[in-house]
Amino acid sequence: MKRKFYRKLSVILAMGSFLFIWSLTVAHARIIEFTPEDSLEKIGRAVSKALPGTQVKLAPGDYLGSLRISSSKGISKNPIILMGSPGTRIKTWDSSRQNRDGYGEHGILVQNSSHLILKGIEIQGAERGITLGSSRNISVINCNIHDVRNYGIMNYKSMGTRIQGNHISKSLKEHGIYFSGQASLIRIQDNIIEDTHINGIHINGKISSILMERNQLLRIGTYPQKEGGAAVTMINGASDALIRNNVFSGVYGQGMTISGPGVRVVNNVFHDVAWSIILGLQGAETLSFYNNIILEKKAVPFQIVSGVLASFESDFNYYSLKNQPLYEKQGKKLNWNHWQKKGFDLHSVSGKSPFSGSIGSGGINKNSYVLDPGSPCVDTGFPGLEDAKIPPGIGMKRSDMGIYGGPGNGW
Repeated sequence: MKRKFYRKLSVILAMGSFLFIWSLTVAHARIIEFTPEDSLEKIGRAVSKALPGTQVKLAPGDYLGSLRISSSKGISKNPIILMGSPGTRIKTWDSSRQNRDGYGEHGILVQNSSHLILKGIEIQGAERGITLGSSRNISVINCNIHDVRNYGIMNYKSMGTRIQGNHISKSLKEHGIYFSGQASLIRIQDNIIEDTHINGIHINGKISSILMERNQLLRIGTYPQKEGGAAVTMINGASDALIRNNVFSGVYGQGMTISGPGVRVVNNVFHDVAWSIILGLQGAETLSFYNNIILEKKAVPFQIVSGVLASFESDFNYYSLKNQPLYEKQGKKLNWNHWQKKGFDLHSVSGKSPFSGSIGSGGINKNSYVLDPGSPCVDTGFPGLEDAKIPPGIGMKRSDMGIYGGPGNGW
């Protein structure tokens, strides 16, 4: 009898395991739909309890309040997806919070979750548009986050975060994107960040393995009035970043403030930056600067402390300056000749604007920051940074300077 019992038990357990695994593999087919008549509390519970592969769809309209998601557990092959439709908007304004200027707390708060995608949602009137806390592999894609008090997107103690294709604007008090705590494997790609009070992208803490590419950072440190900040800040342990093919335009402050090692700045355009292009502080060892275009009438390209300058690399760049020096720090100034005698920018070129298309802090269109076919920036960049795609209408796949050149030029 015991043998038969254990045989039946093993069959039941095997069937249970099979059904559990089967449920995970077919869960991607499940779709849950909500309308503005449904409360955000109800929607948050549904996302938090959803099986891997579930799609939660929000119909167009205004959803009032804050959406909180906790312990939502997708898997890599079957993430949970929360997606809006054109016209889906979370409005978080809260008139009772006058000490916070009437901004609500969070547009969306995600905690202790994994493999979750937030996609195509507009958020307005939050102190923090989207907050990701103690989570893994969360993606924020194609969201429109605007009129926030502090941050468009905040990430703390969350690993493997991807922020892609979002439009973040009008940050009243602080930054567009803010990373803090400890994290790695971060991707910040194809976003527009504009009209911030302080920094565009602020990375503060032991955060590493960062890819930051094809972003537009416009009018940083200017909203609602000029305060000053940086397009990108990496401080207090932030390290190991590849920053490529970005546009930094209309920045009232630094282009970048860096105090961590292993930062590579490649194929970017800096235009109309108020202070310096790179402020390299103690700790920013092995900082490198290749294939960039600097179009500035006032800003000094480099303010780098002497201890960092010893490991700094800069070459194959294009400088369109007025009369300012290339380097200024601690009372020391270096013009072009003195800078090259130090071994920097030996293959770099200076001259007038190399662009045939439009430029400015209004954003990128198909003609923006396109190199003139006769420009010395065409096919003359660092040989190890060959263009992934042939740039628009000019040259070959050899390395171009600027945003349409190099391995990350997939605009």
